[in-house]
Amino acid sequence: MKKSPAKEVQVDLGEAGILVLQSPKVLTPKERAHTQQILEQVAAAPGRQTIMLQAGWKHAVIQREAKA
Repeated sequence: MKKSPAKEVQVDLGEAGILVLQSPKVLTPKERAHTQQILEQVAAAPGRQTIMLQAGWKHAVIQREAKA
C-alpha cells in the first residue's frame, strides 16, 4: 500500500473495501498510529460497527473491484 498523506489514515476492511479518514490537521506519527490501531480493532470486530468522527474529519470507503 502506498504511504498515505500525514492527514490521512487508511484501514483495510477486507471485502468491504478500504476506509480512508482525513483529519482536519496534520497528525503526528503517534496520533496516526493510535488512530490506525483503534480502527483496525473496530474493523476486526464481528458485526456492523459505528464510528463517531470528531468535527472536521472526513471519511470515504474505497470499494474493492468485484472479482469475476
